[in-house]
Amino acid sequence: MAPGVVPLAQAVEEHRFGGKAVHLGVACSAGLPVPSGFALDWEFVRLVACGDSDAQTACEHVFGAI
Repeated sequence: MAPGVVPLAQAVEEHRFGGKAVHLGVACSAGLPVPSGFALDWEFVRLVACGDSDAQTACEHVFGAI
């Protein structure tokens, strides 16, 4: 995975990934029926939104793997 992208179960820092991702990760780790997915940290999202070509390419690889 790209830097700043982790599987939901590994999204444990709310200040980095946001509350929704962290809570979904907790539910996933607890064995609750949560669809598989991943979390993007705010810095990665900022880079993609600002047009950083490396971040956009990494994002395309992540979404292409789904």
